[in-house]
Parts: sequence; structure tokens; C-alpha cells
Amino acid sequence: MKSHLPIAMAILGLLAGPVAMTQIACKRKLPATPVTPAAGTTSGAGGYAQTHAQLLAELDMADAQRETVSGILEAFRKDVTQWTMVHNLEMKQLRSVMKRYHGPKTDETDKEIMAAVRKSDRLETERNAKDTQLMADLEEVLSKEQLAKATEILYPVPPTWASGTTNRFHHLAELGLTEEQLAQTKTIMDEAMAASGGMGGTAMQAAWNRIVKEVLTDENRELLQDLIKKAGHQRMVLAMFGHLRLTKDQLAKIDAIWTRAYDSAKAAEAAGGGPDAKFEIYENAQKEIKATVLTDEQRGQLGGGGAGMPGGGYNPHAR
Repeated sequence: MKSHLPIAMAILGLLAGPVAMTQIACKRKLPATPVTPAAGTTSGAGGYAQTHAQLLAELDMADAQRETVSGILEAFRKDVTQWTMVHNLEMKQLRSVMKRYHGPKTDETDKEIMAAVRKSDRLETERNAKDTQLMADLEEVLSKEQLAKATEILYPVPPTWASGTTNRFHHLAELGLTEEQLAQTKTIMDEAMAASGGMGGTAMQAAWNRIVKEVLTDENRELLQDLIKKAGHQRMVLAMFGHLRLTKDQLAKIDAIWTRAYDSAKAAEAAGGGPDAKFEIYENAQKEIKATVLTDEQRGQLGGGGAGMPGGGYNPHAR
């Protein structure tokens, strides 16, 4: 049977931003807690108007400073609303394609999913640039302390799995490697970073291949594959619901439901269950999330397609 692990890894990677390598861990700038307004609105139904009002109320500012910040926030809401209106339908269609990752797949389906992930990633990068510009504009007006408070209000810190601060290199730390294995891993990665001038790229991919082949045991490789696969599934649920302004409590509940679904799907596969069985498990998990975790407003933002905009991938906490 053909393995679709590369698709999970691609989804994990392509939803990511720039890479900053350390010796064993490699952290990325990935989706945090998005705040995208519903298409066709100017008030920021996805949480902008309320959050911006909170910022203006809680931030200690002079009157002139407050007026400038208010103008910056209003311009941002209008810009994002316009962008959302233009791209909303396209993103829903892309996310609908990505959801097929959990169903029966063929080589052609894999290609369609990969194409959708890449296109979604390009649009998310475009959308995230607006958040980056917002913070740059605020930085021109606010003091360092005020900016820190504004960042805390606009972009609350999500749990680790939702902030996307891990990738496959980070999973090496979860394998319980021996001192000898850790030393070998460090040597290989140091060589790769030196060869690439600190840029990673193909040298880091080659390093990864060497580590998996030369350093890890069969047991390590089996656990690693499961960790990467699980991470890919977590990114998929974030792709489906991440555009909503989710609270920390909601994120924790979604993580619990999706982890349970992943474990059930894994057990079903081990018992000989086919793709249809796993697809049903994940479909039921999505329904449970919609019914028990989301608010009425958030369910309304999902629409009939169950998917929405990518906005909010910008994560200042990962800078």
C-alpha cells in the first residue's frame, strides 16, 4: 500500500514560514490564533472590532496617540475585509480540497492536495504581510512597553501545537535518543549548517536523511514517523478551524478531540480498516468540534463548506 506520509509532511512544512535552525530543534513561524473578519463585513466580525476596541480601551495613550492608533486599526480592518472578500471563496475551495487528505486517495488526489496546500500557503503569506505591516505601523507610534501590550492583546499566545513552533527536527528531541545518538545528530547538523552557510536548504534535507538512516534505530524511525504523521494531522485541523479567533480553552478542546480521532484512526488502520473508516472518524471529529467547541458566530463563519480564510498565520511570538 502506498504511504501518504509525504503529504502529511508537506502540509506540515508548507503551512510554515521561515526556518531558524538550532542544534537539534528547528522552529518555524506558523499559524497562531487568527482573527479574520467574515467576508462582506466592515466591523471585523472575526474578532477585529472587539479586539481593537479592547486595545484602545486598555492601552494607556495620549489623545493624539490614541487617534493615530485608531486610524491605523481602522485602515487595517478595511484592508483585510477587502482582501477577504476577494479571496474567501477561493480559500474555501482550497481547504475543501485539503480536507480530502483524510479520505481515499490516488496519485491524482495527492497532486491536487499538494497544489491546494501550496496555493493556500502563498495566499496565507500574502495575508500575513498585512499583520506584519500593522505591527510595523504601530511600532512607529507606540513605545516599547505599549507595543508589547498591544501584541499581547492582538495576538495572544496559543498552545504549542497551534502556534506551530515545531517541525520534524524538533521531534528528534522526543525520541529519547542516547548520548551517542545526540552527538552524532549534532555533528551531522553542524556540518550541514556549515556547508550551507547557515541557510539550511538542500544541505539540511540531506542531513535529515542521514540522521534518519545512520543515527536512528528502527524503533526510533517508527516513533518518528508516527510523530510526524500526527503533527500533519494537527496542522490539518488548524487549517480547517485556524482562521477563527479561538480561545486557549477552545484550542485545548480541539486538540483533545483531534488527538482522540487520530488515535482511533490509527487503531482502525491497524485493525485492517480502509480509508473510508478513517475518513468517517475525522468527519465525526470535525462535527464534534463544530457542535461542542465553536460559538454560533464561529459556526456561521465556517459557512456551508466548513472552511474559511487563512488570515492570522502571522505570529509575533515566533519572531
